[in-house]
Amino acid sequence: MNIENPLFSNTYIEMLQLKRPDKDFLACLCITNPRFLDLKEKRKLFLHPEELAYFDSLRFERRQTSFLLGRYAAKQAISKYASEMEMTRFSIQHGVFDHPIIKHISKKDVQISISHNDEFGGAIAFPEEHPMAIDLERINPKRIEVIQTQCTEDELKLIQSLKIPNMTQLTLLWTVKEALSKVLKCGLMTPFKTFEIKDLVIEYNCFISTFKKFAQYKAISFVMDNTACSIVMPKKTEVMINVNELKKIFRSK
Repeated sequence: MNIENPLFSNTYIEMLQLKRPDKDFLACLCITNPRFLDLKEKRKLFLHPEELAYFDSLRFERRQTSFLLGRYAAKQAISKYASEMEMTRFSIQHGVFDHPIIKHISKKDVQISISHNDEFGGAIAFPEEHPMAIDLERINPKRIEVIQTQCTEDELKLIQSLKIPNMTQLTLLWTVKEALSKVLKCGLMTPFKTFEIKDLVIEYNCFISTFKKFAQYKAISFVMDNTACSIVMPKKTEVMINVNELKKIFRSK
């Protein structure tokens, strides 16, 4: 199910059916890549006054771009998920572990995970009962050596079977671990080898990962354009993400 009228045409929004053995849930995924100038021009249509004040304090365009991309994606996901049509009425602040929290909203159990690079913004809104997180990373050859240092020998052997370039393989692993760290609210303070991947298989145009030390979680990953994306969720949750439809939007940009 896609929202019909986002502010920008190159925005993908999908309500996700989260099916579990005992209870089903809903979540909302948003991925977007509008131009910075368009975001800046329309920022008052989706930023809360507190967020506008913060944006005005930012001095560098790169930081302004990442802030607007992340906030716009998050506002769209929350608005659709929580039926809060006026995006300027609620704001997104930070908790003590720098995780995003939603303020001034009537639906109190809604949570949000946000990610962005210099081109894409991504967010997923979900119920408090069902933890999730998203991470987006640009596939950048300059970062490959750094990412390799955070991989175990078993992981490097595991990704060799994937029929995608080495840069893409490693970036995909990074997004999986980054998303898990967000679910656990420990961020980059924990060595990434702690989040070691156990298995990695391909299903329905997605990569499905599980973890050695965190067996209760799994990751669903995909690649669009030059960006890898991973969403971590409880292992027993079944969900279908329309990756082909998502890719169509950004292929035509």
